[in-house]
Amino acid sequence: MSTLNYQITELNNGIRIVTETVTHVQSMAMGVWVGVGSRYETEAENGITHFIEHMLFKGTKRRSAQDIAAKLMLSAVKSMLLPVKNILATM
Repeated sequence: MSTLNYQITELNNGIRIVTETVTHVQSMAMGVWVGVGSRYETEAENGITHFIEHMLFKGTKRRSAQDIAAKLMLSAVKSMLLPVKNILATM
């Protein structure tokens, strides 16, 4: 039986990050959960969340869902590495 070892960190902008340590693997996985959706849309925005969902999971005419996911992952990795780059620059 395994014990969950996770931590929830909330950033100043309200974004919550959940991390979990799994000691017997040498890999990393990332999930993104956004606490917004159609219930929060105004009448003018009605349907935009559903449209974005289709773009992310089905792709567009010019970009596959895999292309979009890869771009998002690259952007996320760059965002995570920027603080490290700034720290290294001061050393």
